[in-house]
Amino acid sequence: MSVDILPYISKYTEQNIKMKIYALILWPIFVAPMSTQAAAPPGHPSTDNAATIMQLPDAEDLPYRGKVVQAINSNSYTYIKVQVMDKSLWLAAPRLELIEGQSIAFPSGTVMNNFFSRKLKRTFSSVLFVRAVEVLADQI
Repeated sequence: MSVDILPYISKYTEQNIKMKIYALILWPIFVAPMSTQAAAPPGHPSTDNAATIMQLPDAEDLPYRGKVVQAINSNSYTYIKVQVMDKSLWLAAPRLELIEGQSIAFPSGTVMNNFFSRKLKRTFSSVLFVRAVEVLADQI
């Protein structure tokens, strides 16, 4: 003989169980995609492959220095507005966390004019794509 235990469970517990079930069902749809980095769109190279294709110089030599004015993370890139002496320019580097005012070093790279970022829905008048950016110890 089977006994239906649902009538014996309080309404609070029943609602709690339903919420847990909803959470288990909805988590993969809404939360999981936010916790992973988006893949490059079909037909687009990864950041490593893009650096090779654009023939960017090796990151071992980081002759240029500047201060971070703004940093915007987007998929696998970080767009960095950097102040170098009396000029500012935009860099695109493999994704990293930066804070305004940090001192960075970066290599030469490949300039792309009128670069449109689909993810940011923004056109940059000029972006210097570099292999790497190094945060320097002398931060503000």
